[in-house]
Amino acid sequence: MKRKLLLFLMISSASSLIAQNYMISFSGSGQSTIVDSVRVFNLSQGTALTLNGSDTLHLGGTVGISEMRLNPDQMFIYPNPASEWVYVELNAAPNSYVQLNATDLLGRPILHEVLKLNTGRERFSLSGLNRGVYIISANINGILSTERILIQSNSQFNPSFKEVDQAGNKQEAGKEGIYKKFLGSVVSMNYNDGEVLMTTAYSSDYKTVKTFVPTENQTVNFEFVSCTDASGNSYSVVSIGRSVWMAENLKAIHFSDGTELPLITNNTEWLNATGPAYCWYENDFDTYGSVYGALYNGLIVETDNLCPAGWHLPSESEWTSLTDFFGPDSLAGGMLKETGFLHWNEPNTGATNVGGFSALPGGWRTDGGPFSAIRNYGFWLSSKDPQTLKVFPRGIGNESSSINRYWYNLKAGYSVRCVKD
Repeated sequence: MKRKLLLFLMISSASSLIAQNYMISFSGSGQSTIVDSVRVFNLSQGTALTLNGSDTLHLGGTVGISEMRLNPDQMFIYPNPASEWVYVELNAAPNSYVQLNATDLLGRPILHEVLKLNTGRERFSLSGLNRGVYIISANINGILSTERILIQSNSQFNPSFKEVDQAGNKQEAGKEGIYKKFLGSVVSMNYNDGEVLMTTAYSSDYKTVKTFVPTENQTVNFEFVSCTDASGNSYSVVSIGRSVWMAENLKAIHFSDGTELPLITNNTEWLNATGPAYCWYENDFDTYGSVYGALYNGLIVETDNLCPAGWHLPSESEWTSLTDFFGPDSLAGGMLKETGFLHWNEPNTGATNVGGFSALPGGWRTDGGPFSAIRNYGFWLSSKDPQTLKVFPRGIGNESSSINRYWYNLKAGYSVRCVKD
């Protein structure tokens, strides 16, 4: 496992300025097979975009062509992606003239034809294109429609448009299903070979994170699992090693059985608490809690009744497995941290987030009640070891790439990440 991770890091650190072209599509499995949308974040460049789950992501050099969305009343292209050829179906008034053009992503002309639509609704085949992404445009009576297509194999022939037949009732009857299947667009994103992408897929209340370094055209599958607490908060999840972790800090204000968890804002009451309790940093949910989650006192480990159904507080061994997956503790903290300075104070040393864990610095609440270290440190609880009865929270700071074990303080307030059963 470590060898695979080392190879992953070597590939990403050897990132060059050579822009490769990869086509990435998406699928869902588990508790949902539908991908509503996908957020793609380039961890190396710090750039992001969101696309529909049915779209295809084109990774490559900067594209300087603006694209209009498909107009189904005028032009319909299928199948897309295609292995060798596509059908271009056009719809206009009888005896209209159409200018059909095929260009590459840099706008260089590949093919140009001026054709007459005798019946107004006709179908053409486009073949002879080599593997790559192209833009097909149809200008009919001054109305322009464009669409990107993906060709997945090379051709031995020259590019050409050829009339196939008149697209009559038989073709029209099956058009709706075909149209829905190939409605997704090709969305381009600047990419240099070796860069790490963090993708977050959304399907209703499900959110799954996956990081990878593209090396070929591929379909990225997201396994959706339920992670909703008793307060109704749904969390993104990420698979690391053999475990599935929450990729956000917990915000639950109810025990998993629905019982309300005590909220303590007063410092003296916090110090004198004899049971589980929670708070928001500086008692301010809008500023801190909505981003960094809640802080829970150490007494919560006595119950382990806080995580969403099917989830639990991570054990000492689960924390160890997580950090071991990324290598020595001196480097693992950086690999777990969210990159940039939106939520971390500078310098955020060593932050790469290569696993998609997205550790956030929620600070902590001291046993006496004052709050400290927001944006500088994050501290997360572990469960109590059944043999030693000890608890060792983990901590990560903004000025180090390490993750450390700390002595447990049952009166202090910590962040929480849960692990799937």
